[in-house]
Amino acid sequence: MSDLSPSQHDLIQQARALALRYLAARPRSVAELAQKLGRRFPQGLAGEAVAQLEREGLLDDSAFARFWAEMRLRTHPRSAALVRAEIVGKGVSREMADQAVVGLDDDSTALRLATHYARRLGQVDYSTFSRKVGPYLARRGFGEAVVRRTLRHLWAEGQEIHQSAPEPGPNTA
Repeated sequence: MSDLSPSQHDLIQQARALALRYLAARPRSVAELAQKLGRRFPQGLAGEAVAQLEREGLLDDSAFARFWAEMRLRTHPRSAALVRAEIVGKGVSREMADQAVVGLDDDSTALRLATHYARRLGQVDYSTFSRKVGPYLARRGFGEAVVRRTLRHLWAEGQEIHQSAPEPGPNTA
């Protein structure tokens, strides 16, 4: 780095400042940040700014992968496989992505999503229920086995709720 001109040092500092603004908005992967900086700065200088942030511990793919998995579970739940693919798509290694999603439970996530979606359907027959809820879960990356288990569980649970509800009497309505 000592063989850089003063103008190159300035560009690295500008790239670093921009990188810190990006990181203030949300954590990012090394590859994601390098790509964003590479659009505005020469590749070598953008890479040096990214390397500085990595050395300082401000940029960490492992921490980013954990953040992404937790954020997805909280705000836009998806299957572990789909979250893993998103993390890898952001330039994080498969090994780090695997570690980030190790605690995600597809069955409980699918059940939570399906329960929320089924409430909007109201009382429907099983055919309509499975025709609506099944593809909804599949679009969120859940495999066929998880979808089937979730549909069976939620349908049985819904039937128990409806059977245990008191029948409307003559004085209710």
